[in-house]
Amino acid sequence: MKEYLYKPETHEYFINGARVPSVTQVLPYNFYGNESESKRLIGQYVHRMIELHDCNNLDEDTLHPVLRGYLKSYKLLTDFKEENVICDYKTGVRHPCVELQLAGYYILVTGGVAKDGKIVPGTHGTYNELSLFHPIYLFAGTIDYLHYETAEKTTQIKAIYLKEDGSMPQIEDYTKDLGRSTQIFLSFLTCYKWRKEKNISWKQ
Repeated sequence: MKEYLYKPETHEYFINGARVPSVTQVLPYNFYGNESESKRLIGQYVHRMIELHDCNNLDEDTLHPVLRGYLKSYKLLTDFKEENVICDYKTGVRHPCVELQLAGYYILVTGGVAKDGKIVPGTHGTYNELSLFHPIYLFAGTIDYLHYETAEKTTQIKAIYLKEDGSMPQIEDYTKDLGRSTQIFLSFLTCYKWRKEKNISWKQ
C-alpha cells in the first residue's frame, strides 16, 4: 500500500517517501510571471482566508484591508453545487498556462487519490484546499475547490479571478479544450521528469 504525504509548510508532496512534483512545478518556470513576493503572499493569504471562511472559522474583523476586498468579491460567487466542478481562485491577471494547471487538477480528480488513499471519483461532496496524489503519473497538487457528485456528469474546470475592489469576480471556463489541455499537461510532466533526470533547468 502506498503512503502519501503533503507538507503544507514547504508545499511538498511525497509518495512512498519520494518527493513528487506539484502541478505548478510541472509547468514552465515563468508560470507566476514577474509577480513580486508580496503579490504571491497575498495570493496565499487569500486562499487561506477562503478556506477559513468556508469552514465558518474566519474572524473578518481581524482581516487586513487588502484581503477584505477579495473576500467581498468571493461572497458574490455563483453557487456551483449543482454540477461537477473544479475551481482555482486567482488574484492576478490571466496567464496562458492556467488552463494547463486546471487540466492537471482534472487528471488528479479523475485518477488520483487523497492522503488516506481514497479514490476521488468514489467520494461525493464538496472540498476546499484538497491535496491529491496520482499513483501512476507520480505528481500531486492542491485544488482550491472541488464539488463532485457523480462520474456520469461532465466535470467543469474554471478559474475564478477575484477582484481586489470587491466587485463581481471574473469566471473563465476552460472545459471546452480540456482534452487538448490534459495532453499538453502530460507532455510537460514528461519533460519535467526528463529534465530532472538530466539536471536541466528551464532557464538556460
